[in-house]
Formats: sequence, structure tokens, C-alpha cells
Amino acid sequence: MKSIRILAIATALGALATAQAAQQTYTFSGTITGSLGGTNFSAKEFSIVGIGDSSTIESRSFGWINTLSSNTLTVTGFAPVSIANLGVFMNNDVDVVGAWRTGTENLDVYNVTIGEDHDLTGPFGPKSGAAFANPGSPFATSGGEFVIDRFDSPGTYSVNAVVPEPATFTALGIGALMLRRRRTSA
Repeated sequence: MKSIRILAIATALGALATAQAAQQTYTFSGTITGSLGGTNFSAKEFSIVGIGDSSTIESRSFGWINTLSSNTLTVTGFAPVSIANLGVFMNNDVDVVGAWRTGTENLDVYNVTIGEDHDLTGPFGPKSGAAFANPGSPFATSGGEFVIDRFDSPGTYSVNAVVPEPATFTALGIGALMLRRRRTSA
């Protein structure tokens, strides 16, 4: 009887884990010309990786937004830097997804035309398309100002979800059940 109870608890914990919000990893990448920390570069690969949570995705009249909690910018030849106050948006009217500086109106950091609607949940992509933003508009990073002057390639966007694994809770319950059974048979 106790074995059935332990198994039932393990199953319930597994089901509970699937109801939790999932961490979302948003990635924007491409090739750009610009500057970082006052150092100019030309035709360098870059990526912006931001971490968000599916529970903070908000519906807007144009589509979806999500404020990101941790963001890293990497440009080939430079040390990775962090970016504060960054969010991700999807404009379903024009099928464009992008990163923007939260707290500022219409100041997109990076946009990619993906050609379809998307609700900012993963997994999704990678999708590539025309890249555009506000060239010459600086924004702060831990390594100084980052400025995009020109896009030298199409941009790429993807999102991956890190979903809590219910099998872990189930495996713990089954392990406890087997341990209990071993003790009673010894």
C-alpha cells in the first residue's frame, strides 16, 4: 500500500512540474559592422542571448513582448559583455521579431523578418530573414556602448525552452519505492 502511495506522489510531482513556467532562451545572431566600447569592427559575427520566462510573456495589440532577465552580447574578437534592460518582441502585423531596450519607446536593438507569427514560446527556429534596426543608435553594455552601423548578413532568431522534466520526479519516486522494497525484503 505504501508503495502505491509513493508512486502516486511521484506521479503527482511529475505532473506539477509540467505546469510550471518554462525558462526561454532567445538568440539573435548575424554579421554586423559597428563598434563596442569605442572599438570599431567590420563584418563580425555577433549574437545576443537573452533569458526570459514564459510566465512573463505579455500580449499586446501588435503581438507579444517579454522582458528578459539576463542578456549576453558576443562579438567575434571581443570578450562577451552583459546588456541590461533588454526585451524581446514579436510584431505579428509584419512578422518581425526583435530585441528592444525596455523603458524606451521604438528603440529596437535588432529585428529579424521571420515571415510568420510567433508567440515567443519555444522551441522555435532558427529562422533567418532581413535584419534591420536603428543604425548608429548606441546602447549600454558592461563593456561600453554597442553600436550597430550596418547589417552584413541576414539575421537569425531562435528560442529554446528549458522545460522542467517530470521524469526526474517520477524517477526519484521510483527510486524511493525500490529502496523501500529492498529494506523490507532484507
